[in-house]
Amino acid sequence: MTKPLPSWIQNRETKFIINSGVASSLSSGWHRCDVDKNMIEDTLYTCLIEDQTDDEAFVQVYWAWGSHMGDAIEKSLSTARDNGLTNPTVREVDPYDIENLEGEVFPNSEADVFFATTRFSFPPEPSFIFPAGIVPSCIEDEEANDVDDIRAGYRRSQDEEGLIEIGVNVSDSCLLPLYERVIKLHETYKTFWYLIQGHWGDVEDQIYENPDLCTSEAIIEHLRAHRHDAVMNGFVTLTAYADEGATNVNISDHKRIVILTYSDSVADATEAALKDEGIPHHEDLVSFDNRIHHWHYRPSESLDRSDLIAHLTSSGFKPWNPNYESEQDSNA
Repeated sequence: MTKPLPSWIQNRETKFIINSGVASSLSSGWHRCDVDKNMIEDTLYTCLIEDQTDDEAFVQVYWAWGSHMGDAIEKSLSTARDNGLTNPTVREVDPYDIENLEGEVFPNSEADVFFATTRFSFPPEPSFIFPAGIVPSCIEDEEANDVDDIRAGYRRSQDEEGLIEIGVNVSDSCLLPLYERVIKLHETYKTFWYLIQGHWGDVEDQIYENPDLCTSEAIIEHLRAHRHDAVMNGFVTLTAYADEGATNVNISDHKRIVILTYSDSVADATEAALKDEGIPHHEDLVSFDNRIHHWHYRPSESLDRSDLIAHLTSSGFKPWNPNYESEQDSNA
């Protein structure tokens, strides 16, 4: 059954409450990380699923048990497709306390995946598809930006030391193709690395670099072969480093393309490429790394942290501590 959209969804606010069952143990701050470890019991997650056609758009709540958030998301999307949704996308996810479940669900609350029997409709409209690895939380906050203000686009800025930053939002299907276009602006790179974020497992950040990935072609080949563990993994930042302008071409852990450079010519060429790809400039660009409550997660088909490190090590990547090298340089 499809009903008109209630006011709490009509407002399309950043964090609308699905109901009172969202787990109360969420950490403070804008940035949250899924518990990703070998647990004896799975965790229950609630997912707000959206589906749009030319004639109809609606949201529907799904619940799924999973070993980690990405596992539950994939279970929810798979069930939604089985239910006839043509292009289901996840709009919000949170851990959930089953004791607070209200309303009618199918098939029942003891199933591995179950869903609300009611859908809430709204007029079809363009919707930004969040890249895999990052997803809004439903937590409400008066200080938060509106998640529906996230849109494709870029913003260029420069700090007092001359470091230029170009931050780019693109939807899920465009992230890797646009990154490929940007890194092709340089034929060669000094090195390529994974920054495995410390918020994945509440440990220290770790960097694994591979200087053999020193051409745009080699980097593209690697990313296409490791899409789930790299591009779609919300716990890693990927960086191609070029000497000109000390340029970092990143896919951040917020699944944005971020270019950092001291070179005006590199920044100008990047901006021209973005415009050529139809990416608009927005001075007021809203993104996940700016006052949006969100979760980082990894896809269901990806490796966990220890297995990813083992795989990188066996593939020619080596640990790198840039702070140690900086100390050695200063003492030389």
